[in-house]
Order: sequence, then C-alpha cells, then structure tokens
Amino acid sequence: MDSTPTALFESYEADFKHMLEGMKEKLEAAGTGEQRKSALRRAMIDIDEAEDMISQMEVEIQGMPQSIRPQYVGRVKTCKADLGRWRTVAKDVQQASNRDALLGGISSADDPYGTLDHGSPSDRARLLAGTQSLAD
Repeated sequence: MDSTPTALFESYEADFKHMLEGMKEKLEAAGTGEQRKSALRRAMIDIDEAEDMISQMEVEIQGMPQSIRPQYVGRVKTCKADLGRWRTVAKDVQQASNRDALLGGISSADDPYGTLDHGSPSDRARLLAGTQSLAD
C-alpha cells in the first residue's frame, strides 16, 4: 500500500463515500418505531466516524506539496457539505420519529379537525351529531 499523503487521502475519501452510501441506505430504509430508532443510532455513529475521516483527510493535506493542496482542500469542503446534508436528513428523520412517537403516528397538520377514522368517532363528529340531534 502506498503511504504517500495523496494515497492516504484517496483511501480516506473512498471510505468516506462508502460510509455515506451506507448511511443513505440506513436512513431511507428506516421504517417505523424501533427499526427507525435503531437506524438513526447507526446513522449517528456513521456521522461521527465520517467526521473523523474528514479530520484525517485534513491531516493528510498538511503533508502534501503546496502545488496540489488547493484541489484536495476543495474535495474536503465537498465532503463536509455532503456530511452536513446527511446530518440534516438524519436530524429530520429523528424529529419525524419523535413527532410520531408523541402524536401516535398522526400529525396534527395531517388531521387538524380529527376527521380521520380511527375506529371511534372523533370529538368533532360527536359534536356535529349532538348539534344535529338538537336541531331535529
């Protein structure tokens, strides 16, 4: 194995991209309930490892000749941006999971008047039925 800074950088970058693909698969196949929580935990661990890889890439850049450093710095910035996007996706999935756990799977934005049928009449339906019976 070549241990030059550029070869190490390339290796870290390939590992980083592979890790992002794995994270993408985990978040897209997150499912619901405990499956989603487990996928989120694994994704957060992958995010931490990806941050470590970026740090290693930055260390390898320090050992490179000045003439080639700028192109590698640009690649690190791209990796940081990709990681930032996936961190945001993970955070959004986590918030959705928390909201589902809190609201029982139905968001108030999805059903602001409680009109979805859950096997029992909603408060609104009961009030409408009571009003109708008074009007008769």
